[in-house]
Amino acid sequence: MRFFTSICVVITGLGLHSASWSQDAGTWNVSAGVYPMQPKQDSNTLFEVDQTTALALSGSYLLTPHWAMELFIALPAEYDMRLQSGDDAASFKLLPATLSVQYHFFQPQSRVRAYVGVGLTHSSFSNAHTKGPLAGQEFAVHGAMGPAAQAGAAFELGRSWFVDVSARCFMIEPNAQLDDSSVGSIEIDPCAYGLSIGKRL
Repeated sequence: MRFFTSICVVITGLGLHSASWSQDAGTWNVSAGVYPMQPKQDSNTLFEVDQTTALALSGSYLLTPHWAMELFIALPAEYDMRLQSGDDAASFKLLPATLSVQYHFFQPQSRVRAYVGVGLTHSSFSNAHTKGPLAGQEFAVHGAMGPAAQAGAAFELGRSWFVDVSARCFMIEPNAQLDDSSVGSIEIDPCAYGLSIGKRL
């Protein structure tokens, strides 16, 4: 986290300098990157969810030089769950898709542009199964929706390529079932700190 913060401070300072590329209204940004996902760890629920790493794709469209809409999709990644005792309990794959509104700071010609955003995440689950003491029981995790927030900065590399560093947090609390019994909601609520490479179109 300190490394991520240091990068943001440095590249945000660079945002005062100009570059030849202008990020005007009508610009598309597409990128792909790697995002370590760190679920909430202070939950009082039956389960704890281990961290994982997901590949992510994003696309944004600048409505004005400062306002944009973004779709961020983390490709399905497997999450392991443990009981509070530490025993393995289950695993599942999660695909969150987030639609956000972003505000981009600095001028469109800036070499670095910091941004913040808020949005809504829809989470889909697949390949849910039990293991350890719960092995053999039917396990299901239902889709969920919740708010999301982000902050980051994009650094121009030239020829319309850029590097993006961002922090993203998602409220993901799906309901789950073991056999025919509800076990309540699983508080995943991950935060992701990632780096991606992108191109402006």
